[in-house]
Amino acid sequence: MNKRLWALAGLGVVLGAGFGFWRAQSQRDPLADLFPAEKIRGYVEGMRLRIASNLTSKSITGGAVLLAEAIAPGPVESSRLGPTCLAVLKGLLQQRRDTEWICVFLAEDSALAATSNWLAVAEYRRGEVTLRGGHPTSSQIDSLKALGLSAHRPDAAETALINEVFEANQGLKAERWRLSQTLRGAPAGLDRGEFFHLELDSRSLSEAGKRHGMTGDQVRALVLGVTRYYWLRVGETWRP
Repeated sequence: MNKRLWALAGLGVVLGAGFGFWRAQSQRDPLADLFPAEKIRGYVEGMRLRIASNLTSKSITGGAVLLAEAIAPGPVESSRLGPTCLAVLKGLLQQRRDTEWICVFLAEDSALAATSNWLAVAEYRRGEVTLRGGHPTSSQIDSLKALGLSAHRPDAAETALINEVFEANQGLKAERWRLSQTLRGAPAGLDRGEFFHLELDSRSLSEAGKRHGMTGDQVRALVLGVTRYYWLRVGETWRP
């Protein structure tokens, strides 16, 4: 009898320890492993998020696809880009835990977002995170210069001018947003040739130039230089 009581007591201890273990596991934030604190440290605060659409037409695995734009309060340097992308994804997942696919397009200001000039694209998909884009490297910029091409990171006045040009070219904003969607779930070897092609009306460029003390050709060079800057690496994937 005593042996049996000791055996039952021992079983109770084992079961109790087991329940305690699983309770601790269930109370743990499931996002902690995917977004560890050390990888989010240094993220840019004050990001503005806009839900672009919730594609409830289903993803390839049957769940909704959430598209969002994240607009930074100012320039985002390379060292803070990864932490910022992860912080944005984690924040969205905390609000919508049932979403299995999230794609966030990150821009350095609202005018760049309006013209689909993305610094990065961050995706969460079935438990995995993939980041695309980033600032061009010095060697990439030098390679473009050797070809007689520029890659220019604009200031606020220049992004406003670019937005003005896009608004004067009917359909251009919609076309660039459509092109942005090719980045969602895109393979690493994505053909990026179309990224740098813009149909710009010469008259609208000339008119915009007059308002800003520039020639039409200078405005065209600015628009194309900024496009190259933000789209040069946007198809490149990297993991945090």
